[in-house]
Amino acid sequence: MASVLIRAFVLLALSTVAMSVTGGAPLGSASAQEVNEDRPVENISIVDQKWSRGAGLLIAEVTLSNVNHFPVVHVIVACDFVKRGTQIGSRGSLVPRIISPGTTTVGGIEFGILERDMEGGPCRILSAQRLWTDGPATNSQ
Repeated sequence: MASVLIRAFVLLALSTVAMSVTGGAPLGSASAQEVNEDRPVENISIVDQKWSRGAGLLIAEVTLSNVNHFPVVHVIVACDFVKRGTQIGSRGSLVPRIISPGTTTVGGIEFGILERDMEGGPCRILSAQRLWTDGPATNSQ
């Protein structure tokens, strides 16, 4: 579990650098004609998001579009947080489910409220891995 959290923080830091290099273009956007199966994260995007509050938490609900021709796992969603229109930070969260090709809505992505008047901002996809359904061939005799 600790290695997953460390990986999420490293990916969040790398994403911040990549966004500054790409001029802020989202990393997880792709069209159906541009499917790159070697980099599944490039074929997943957030098409809708909603925020709610409860018990000292900001709770995100995101609708993901997976244009890969296969399901993905280990999807990390990073969201920005703002206070009075100024970004005050970003945090990532692992989505603990399989995201099939097509559109999937995931709710209950929770972030602790660290500052009064903190609000949820835009979210993006940082990471995704192909779910391999065909494992290596094995000989059982």
